[in-house]
This record gives sequence, structure tokens and C-alpha cells, in this order.
Amino acid sequence: MRALWWCAILVACGAGTTRETMPSTPDDAETAWRADYREAVALAAKDDLAGASALLARRGAALAAAGHHDLAALVWNSTTWIRWAMNDLDGALAENARMGAAVDQVDDEEIAAGLRLHELWDRAYLLRDRADRVGDGERAAALSAADVARASYEIRAPADAQDGTYILQAYFAWRAGDQAAAAAAARKVDLDSDTDAQDLYIAALALEGAGDAEAAAKLRARAAEARYIMRELLRHFAESTSRR
Repeated sequence: MRALWWCAILVACGAGTTRETMPSTPDDAETAWRADYREAVALAAKDDLAGASALLARRGAALAAAGHHDLAALVWNSTTWIRWAMNDLDGALAENARMGAAVDQVDDEEIAAGLRLHELWDRAYLLRDRADRVGDGERAAALSAADVARASYEIRAPADAQDGTYILQAYFAWRAGDQAAAAAAARKVDLDSDTDAQDLYIAALALEGAGDAEAAAKLRARAAEARYIMRELLRHFAESTSRR
């Protein structure tokens, strides 16, 4: 779901990782990935999104060729959202498809399941963006495709981890102009403990639309404190595929 906050833990923070199977001493492939990710964040901070995308694309290809499909999936997750920020919807969907193909190759079932959730969340979000870009004759089918993608995520989301479901509901409602439904979904999220920058940003959109500017400002401030690439990418929201 979103630009994986695992990247923040693994790369920026140097703290414990949710990938419990990851070795305590990184191997060469992971070390190289971490270095390129840090550089990509730095490039994104300078608004060189094309440079960040190209750097990670090279690393992802190398990781996939070497059989490090879990790390490659993390790369394609990042490049998905870089292309999103560049207002390249087709490119973002292509990167999301690359992530899905990488997840197909991950042997560890627990890691694969977690990555799959992120892939499906991202696909649903992007397809909802697409529905607002197609012609009138294609819109019904595009909306249906987005709804199906969202359902694919929702049926896999753990019962005790529904924040991603609520954020998607909020985003779909926000795009549809249903401010009350968007805010209602956002308020179901455990916003006090949610540290995902994109979750916080979307919740802010929903609450702001419902007139709660103060809560929205606080959420945006927290999103701006994130320590991974989405912080930089969200600065381009108004020019991204999500612009309205």
C-alpha cells in the first residue's frame, strides 16, 4: 500500500525492520539497493524525478536479473509513485505491473503477501485516477475496473489492519466529490498511529473537504516529516495523476 514505508525503516532510519526474515547484516544486493534508494530520495528532493526514476529502474533490473525479486518489488513500488508524481499514468501502471510480476517470483509467502497488498492498493488508486481521464464512453468501464481492483485489495486486507481499506474508500469518495463519505472513511483510520505519508495526505484531503481545515493541516505537517521518498513526491500532488 503506497510507497512502501519499509523503505524508510530499511534505508533512512536504520532501525528494526518489518521484514523479519531479512538478515541482520545486509548482503551486497541489499546494500546497493539502499544506496540507490537514498540517492533517489536526494534526487526527488531536488525535483529531479526523471533522474530518480532512471536510477531506480537500473537497480530494479539488476536485482530482478540476480533473483532478488523482493527487493526488485520494492524498487518498482517506488518507481510507480515517481511516475505518478510525474503525471505519467501509463508509466505508473506499467511500474505497478512490474511490481506484480516481481511479487509472483518471491518464494517467502509472508513477504509476498505483504508486497501483494501494496501492489493491489496502488493499482486500485491508479485505476481510479484513470477513470477521471478517459472519455465519457469509457468512464463506466473504467470506474468498474477501479472498483474491482479495490475489491481485490479489500478481500486480502487483514481484519486487524483495515486502514488501507478506509484510505482507499476516502480517496474514491474524494475523487467522486462525495466529501461527507470521504471524511467519514478517513475518520475510521487510526490516524494517531498511522505513519504512512500518503495515508495522512489523503485523509487531509478528505477532512479539508468536509471543512476541518485544522485537522487537515496537522496531518499534512506530519506527512511532511516522513523519512522516505513519498514525502518528496507528495509535493507534486497538484501536478500528479491525482490532480483535479
